[in-house]
Amino acid sequence: LRLCLAILVVLLPAVLMGGTLPALARHLIGGVEETRRSVARLYSLNSFGAVLGAGVAGFVTLPLLGIHGSLALASLLNVAAGTLLLGLARREAAGAMARIPPPGRSTRPAKAPTWHRDQNTVTRFALGLSGFAAMDYEVLFTRVIALSFGASTYSFSVMLMCFIAGIASGSAIAARRTVRDPLWWFGVSQLAVVAALLVATPLVSRLPYLI
Repeated sequence: LRLCLAILVVLLPAVLMGGTLPALARHLIGGVEETRRSVARLYSLNSFGAVLGAGVAGFVTLPLLGIHGSLALASLLNVAAGTLLLGLARREAAGAMARIPPPGRSTRPAKAPTWHRDQNTVTRFALGLSGFAAMDYEVLFTRVIALSFGASTYSFSVMLMCFIAGIASGSAIAARRTVRDPLWWFGVSQLAVVAALLVATPLVSRLPYLI
């Protein structure tokens, strides 16, 4: 029952949050050639904002304002962002009406060859597995940090800040590099995650003493 209630409360706003990055990417990215770096920059910016939000919520607003006050503050930020963007969208829509090009012949994109479709299927499957593992790590890291900080809001905030800061930093680095073989980098990054965890694992039992 608790699981079902939590899903009902969290799922809809989380779905709406998940739609913001694709919508921004479609608006801000002009051509296909800009996609690779621009999406990484957007993801990095979005993630760094999430790091700041996790830190402020965990260490400032929750102790000062409590749950309802923190929720109200976050909602006000959403309202402010939404209001600004709706005003910008109205202005842009008015300008776009004057620049509508004449209708031309529509051309259907050519179908990708079978080997390319198979490669994309494998890539999507690998991407899903990496996301599954990432959330698994997040739950695990929460337990690990709780050994030192206790099972509190602070331990979860610290874990979330570190986790998202790493994701944001990786996106920022990827945005600056010219990646010629993305599948190779994707595979290497997954193996490097495991290698980094193997190096860090012996420190887990000593973490409370080190801190």
